[in-house]
Amino acid sequence: MILPDISHEIIESEAPAVIENQLVIQNSPLTIRVGVGTQKMDQRLREALVDQMLDLGIVKYQQKQFREAIDIFNQVLALDGNCAQAYSSRGAGKQALGDCDAAIADCNKALELNPNLAGGYNNRGFALVQQGNLIGGLEDLNKAIELNP
Repeated sequence: MILPDISHEIIESEAPAVIENQLVIQNSPLTIRVGVGTQKMDQRLREALVDQMLDLGIVKYQQKQFREAIDIFNQVLALDGNCAQAYSSRGAGKQALGDCDAAIADCNKALELNPNLAGGYNNRGFALVQQGNLIGGLEDLNKAIELNP
């Protein structure tokens, strides 16, 4: 896919953030600042950016950089508050940090947005098991397998 040209700048930064009509994407040690005014950004560009950021967040999660992954998923949700995958993935990061209540809440939101999201059931299942709710966790894990054998 060829993306339209967008204005951006690379800046030095320690913390990612959403700044008035701009999204700051951190990819240490550089940060990319992209204008994301809701009226200005083409929907295709927004979707492509969301997809790329989801991929980056998943990489950070796989590298066990859970706080960085959560920050990226927060930025995805600033762009698209209905992104079920971002809620589910952020929930996985929170579960990895031991915040199971917040993880379950994120996964619940993901499943509210997309009841067929296997990852939402999977991530919520692990958080439930970590809390000691083995039956609820097993039900969710079985549902995840049913949706994505």
